[in-house]
Amino acid sequence: MNAREAINNYKKWLVRKNILDMQLRNFVGVTEKDCIERMTFSQPQEERVQTSGITNKTAKIALNYKNEMAKENEELLKYLIDEYKTICGEMRFLEYGISVLSGYMPDLIGDMVIKGMKWEELKSKYHISHSMVAKYRKKAIKELDGLYDEKNRIELEYMLS
Repeated sequence: MNAREAINNYKKWLVRKNILDMQLRNFVGVTEKDCIERMTFSQPQEERVQTSGITNKTAKIALNYKNEMAKENEELLKYLIDEYKTICGEMRFLEYGISVLSGYMPDLIGDMVIKGMKWEELKSKYHISHSMVAKYRKKAIKELDGLYDEKNRIELEYMLS
């Protein structure tokens, strides 16, 4: 990931984060009906070798559905939590990067990216021209790219160790 991608993704991350937050707060998981239907209409992926004394598919579903439902709910909840943590981490890193930019770029770029202000609003608030907004944005991306390069290097070192 680089600074330009992060800046362009910030709004999408915010929307996704809010959706995940709502899903986690209201998590109900897989219903019994959905679990039973999935088990009823699923086809075995492995070689067909009977290993248990249960030959009736209905009886097998009845015995296993609670375990399957708990497993599916656990996997779904883990996915939602992992996705939420990842998005929050990316957003926090970008927000941190913006906060340590030089000059008065933290305010300008923060207004642009985090508050979603349009260029016309920025020009009016900071009393600068369109070309100066572009210049500051370009300079901020260059500084942020340095932070992202370091972040990527650290992550690569961790993966290789």
